[in-house]
Amino acid sequence: MRRFLIAGSILLSLLLLPAVAQTSLPVFLDQKQVEVVHLRLDPGDWSKLQASYLDNTNYRATLEWRGYQHANVALRSRGRGTRSSTKPALRLDFNDLKGGKKFQELKSLEFENLEQDVSMLNEYLSMALFRNMGIAAPREVFVHLFVNGRDYGLHLAMEPVNRDFLAHHLGDDGGDLYEYSWSEPWQWTPRGAAESSYSQAIFKLRTNKKSASPRAIADFVNSLAAANSTNFEQTAGRTLDVKQLIRYLAVETFLADTDGLSGDQGANNFFLYRRARDGNFEFLPWDKDAALVRYERSIWQGVSQSELLRKMLDVPQQRQAFLAELQRVVNLVESEDNGLLRLAHEMLKTTRPFAFADPVKRYKNAEYEEAITTLFHFLKERPRLVREQIAAEQ
Repeated sequence: MRRFLIAGSILLSLLLLPAVAQTSLPVFLDQKQVEVVHLRLDPGDWSKLQASYLDNTNYRATLEWRGYQHANVALRSRGRGTRSSTKPALRLDFNDLKGGKKFQELKSLEFENLEQDVSMLNEYLSMALFRNMGIAAPREVFVHLFVNGRDYGLHLAMEPVNRDFLAHHLGDDGGDLYEYSWSEPWQWTPRGAAESSYSQAIFKLRTNKKSASPRAIADFVNSLAAANSTNFEQTAGRTLDVKQLIRYLAVETFLADTDGLSGDQGANNFFLYRRARDGNFEFLPWDKDAALVRYERSIWQGVSQSELLRKMLDVPQQRQAFLAELQRVVNLVESEDNGLLRLAHEMLKTTRPFAFADPVKRYKNAEYEEAITTLFHFLKERPRLVREQIAAEQ
């Protein structure tokens, strides 16, 4: 009898195991094909999420991918201007619920609904360019999403910028991570000496909430008031990775991002990380669906309005370093082996059937095709225009 009980227990355990173990799966965020993902949850909970899509209420769900099942996922609506009841943008937390565990090395994932990225490629290509230029940027994979068996179209699964991200990309996860929160146009002008003018108002702390030193951000921004072309390194540059910011700005400049550091409405869409190893700040990109549109945008657009960017590039050596990095971006974009145009063609071939068939996207297929035309026109014309503007500075 005991033998039968043991055998029965083993059988029951095997039935309760996922059909596929995590360790046998490829790395989710390294895939360049559209991955089919199923989310399953109580239908009533999904209806509540759709009806209250502006709320951040978590619902228990199960993720299914390539035969693997991950239970106890905390699922909620996410985003700012992209929240939708028809095609919800989603955040998945894998170990926030009781009994939860990481999905591969990920504590969470963001599912972007591509509501503002009409080509469905701008965000993906922008982050790929950042990474190829050596800037830590989120990894992403396209997902054909089903919820309780219903088709919710093409999404972009993104790696969140959090402590796991810092460990993976920087090998430094003990520092203070801040997310910039746009509320009105701001150009790095001092907001006073009080820490709360920065750390609570516009920079939202995401790590070390009990031990962080927000004084460092206040001191950094206020040091810009005294900075000029002769003392930048001794003032603002003292706690800033200047080389990293110059390279970051070069990538964003090529992308003609109208909603980034040199955005039309002030700085936006970035994280600021104060590294544990040396206390210096570096910039991390986020949300680039406004990039790769305005190919004619000047490489100096928005720089003169920004206290940080203008004063940094007023230093002759740093201005030349920026132009050199910008030329590196152009060379990389046009390279045969790792070019952005090649990647764009590859990913368009991969995603176009899913984009056309997406039953819940907010735009028509004709608008999608127009956005694709704009994207490829940008990739053809932008390198030439940037090269001309670099040459004009020599």
